[in-house]
Amino acid sequence: MHIICYVLDSLRADHLACYGYVRNTSPNIDTLAKTGVLFNRCYSTSTWTRPVAASILSGTYPAIHGVQGRKDIFDSSSIRLPEYLRENGFHTACISGIGNVSTVLGFARGFDYFSDLYKEPTLLKTRVKSSGAAEGLEEEENVEVIFPLAEDLNSFFLPWLDSKKDENTFSLLWSIQTHEPYDPPKEFNTFVEPNYDRRFAGHRDMIRRVKSDEDRKYLIDLYDGEIYYNDYCIGEIIQYLIENQLYENSLLIFLGDHGESLGEHGIFSHGHMPYEQIIRVPLIVKFPHQEYGGLVIDQLVSLMDIFPSISDYMNIPFTDESIDSMKGKSFLRNIREEYPSHQYLYAETRYSDMKPTFQSVISKDFKYLKVVPTKLRSSALKTTLSRLIQEGIWLSILRNPLYMLKRYGRMETQQLFNLNSDPDELHNLSGKNPEVVDLMENLLLEWQTECSRLALPHSLISLNPDDEEMLRQQLRALGYLD
Repeated sequence: MHIICYVLDSLRADHLACYGYVRNTSPNIDTLAKTGVLFNRCYSTSTWTRPVAASILSGTYPAIHGVQGRKDIFDSSSIRLPEYLRENGFHTACISGIGNVSTVLGFARGFDYFSDLYKEPTLLKTRVKSSGAAEGLEEEENVEVIFPLAEDLNSFFLPWLDSKKDENTFSLLWSIQTHEPYDPPKEFNTFVEPNYDRRFAGHRDMIRRVKSDEDRKYLIDLYDGEIYYNDYCIGEIIQYLIENQLYENSLLIFLGDHGESLGEHGIFSHGHMPYEQIIRVPLIVKFPHQEYGGLVIDQLVSLMDIFPSISDYMNIPFTDESIDSMKGKSFLRNIREEYPSHQYLYAETRYSDMKPTFQSVISKDFKYLKVVPTKLRSSALKTTLSRLIQEGIWLSILRNPLYMLKRYGRMETQQLFNLNSDPDELHNLSGKNPEVVDLMENLLLEWQTECSRLALPHSLISLNPDDEEMLRQQLRALGYLD
């Protein structure tokens, strides 16, 4: 059997036709949805990549596996999906286009083969680069990293799979095609308005300067073009499986690690408040021989459910040591028994000590959002100011003060939304439903207590200088070090 888990970074659910989008951005994914299972209410565990990737591989929340902030490395003792499958006879591979899922951050454990495409030497001459010089950082001007394309994942993955096509394999493919900057190949950039004056491209600084409906529409057009191109590359993988008589017996899992805000609530990108556009993600599973094909599941599921679901489907039990910390649950119970896996789901974003913490509790009907403001101690002030200067964050603030104000300066610390009657989360009900707020606050406290009890020790970043600079450079180019 071949198990392929394909992640489209920053892919929001409502920009796929199979989730109701009006544009034909995803014909291959849509076809898979017809022959597989579509999960309509799948949620991520955070609003940025690194903690979510660790949740997918460990089956638990960031507060337990330990990868929450930008300094955290994924090296906790929790059992991982690739290790688990390798111990049961699978060859394992990961092809990653992003530094947040990389060898230097501890994600290679359990994989027989791991490719860090963002610093792949054979691609440096052919792909868009970012460098210290381009960012105005003279001391890092010789550091080069790239934005790998979705087709690059295929060029590294398919030869590996071809060499193992008669074996059992597990593959994790992590594409950054749908992550900013939005710059789809010309032949796939078919949604843009030809009369738009193209005042700016879809890179991060320009995204924060959107001034009109036309600007915003242009960005959405670019984003949709990225999805369309990535979908084409997914189609090439599917075609390979069909041509080599591997498709019928393959388990294919397609998902977004988090979504992307495209101007809703006055903000763009991700890594902040867990509104639906960012925390609700697509999850489509094509089982071998199209079992359960065509089902749509409306119950709550989580990305951390992928690991235990694969275990359940393969009928390989967990050891007692791994069960306690694993908070993911098999979504096969939703499929087979129409029994909900989760009554409540939680998400938390703790990116750095300079930014607020964002938390959410999600139920069948409601979502509760909480903002925990930044608390800077005087002892940390010097370090904070140093980072503002060294990482160029002050430039982002000066260039886009209104954007930063919208993103961090005027947030209500408690928000409650009825997702049934208000799916766009426009009407904060926290003042009108204090009993629901109290319930959610108690649930959040219980969840935090449980996570603290189960929290696994982990390390902070301590890399050799070359690896650290390459990682920092790609993360800066992708907007993570604003």
